[in-house]
Amino acid sequence: MERRSIKKLVAEDLRRAENSLKKLNKVHVPVFTVLGNIDWPEGDDIADMPKKREKSMPNYDNENRLAIILKKYKNIHRFDYSYLKFLGYIFIGMRGHSAPGKVKSKAFRKHKKILEKLFKRFSKENQENRVIFVSHNIAHNTKLDKLSIKAEKFALKHFGGKNKIIKQRKRHYGSKMARRIIDKYKPLLHLGGHIHESWGKDKLGKTILVNPGAVHEGKGAIIELECGKVKKIKFIR
Repeated sequence: MERRSIKKLVAEDLRRAENSLKKLNKVHVPVFTVLGNIDWPEGDDIADMPKKREKSMPNYDNENRLAIILKKYKNIHRFDYSYLKFLGYIFIGMRGHSAPGKVKSKAFRKHKKILEKLFKRFSKENQENRVIFVSHNIAHNTKLDKLSIKAEKFALKHFGGKNKIIKQRKRHYGSKMARRIIDKYKPLLHLGGHIHESWGKDKLGKTILVNPGAVHEGKGAIIELECGKVKKIKFIR
């Protein structure tokens, strides 16, 4: 695709994104967010990136254009590899992006340590069931991270791992980093997405997992919390 065409698509993508941000900025409660799978930096937390990278949308020139736009809206708070406090709860976030991740890479280990430091900092709150973990991608190897056959073929074509995945035929494509953090620290709740077709809820130990689905498909979830417990989960379809 020509650079001019990419620029045009990027501009339109960001225009639509900002229209949504303007509406979210007007709601009467804070809006919390982490970057998604095509927001720059793309994948630098789950694998060691080569020096020469393919230019990709929406950051054909390697600039985090969406993050720059986010700073304009004071009611929208980004917290990947950071934390936020709200109504007595601690929200810890990560990006997670679109692939399970290279667990032996320097990038994976570096960002995992950041999350572990945050969980240790709020260990008291976590013991009191007041920590909510949020990532773009849902945790690996659950009911919520299974690819459809169509999506699996796309992943095999573009991201490799063909023989291993076809042999297992499980099609799990969630975040291994999110899974390791949940297994170790057991937060009250984990919110993640990316795998549109596997929306719903699941559980790892005492941690409740929710994949609300894609909002542009008319899906979402309303979760009610009370005294450190998940009281109710209502899915919007």
